[in-house]
Amino acid sequence: MWSSFRSCLARIVGLATVSAALVVAPVTTSPRAEAAASPGGYWLMTASGSISGFGTASPSFGLPSPLSLNRPIVGAALTPGARGMWLVGADGGVFAAGGNAGFFGSAVGLRLAAPIVGMAPTPDGGGYWLVGADGAVLAAGPHNPNPPAGAGFYGSLAGEHLNARIVGMTATPDAHGYWLVGADGGVFSFGDAAFHGSAAATPLAHPMVGMATAG
Repeated sequence: MWSSFRSCLARIVGLATVSAALVVAPVTTSPRAEAAASPGGYWLMTASGSISGFGTASPSFGLPSPLSLNRPIVGAALTPGARGMWLVGADGGVFAAGGNAGFFGSAVGLRLAAPIVGMAPTPDGGGYWLVGADGAVLAAGPHNPNPPAGAGFYGSLAGEHLNARIVGMTATPDAHGYWLVGADGGVFSFGDAAFHGSAAATPLAHPMVGMATAG
């Protein structure tokens, strides 16, 4: 079910936008996560897995509230058209909810070197990636070399020395690459993800907590 993987670690908390490229941007370990945006509303997710919809946002996508969890929810992502949602826990558990959110696997049962800290879906909703605090990447979903693509494995930072823990990731629009971001603002590019700079050399008042693509 996993197209390829490396061991991973981290905590996950996040938001997702309703656009061609869906993104999860990890935030702090606050019990309430960021909002997932919709033209007519948005969702708020808690660490217990409770989803609250506002405006035209579907209340919970049919998920029981709260979920039965081994570890807190640390991230979320919307499917194309915002008709479904994935939630991911710090242990790599993935919960698929809604009409078009497919379950492509999880990291539960794997020996993780660090907690999961983020996830990113493919633009077509046919897969997703999980990333650990150590920069390890798990690719889930069938890989298709031609767009629309599934979640392919394009490399990771597992086993590499890092100046700061990885806190999030986002995928390229064609799903043939992804970026990882560290708490120190360092950015790492894989696949067809171009490097446009980072904040690694910039004095930061607070750690970085996530990233998002510009279109």
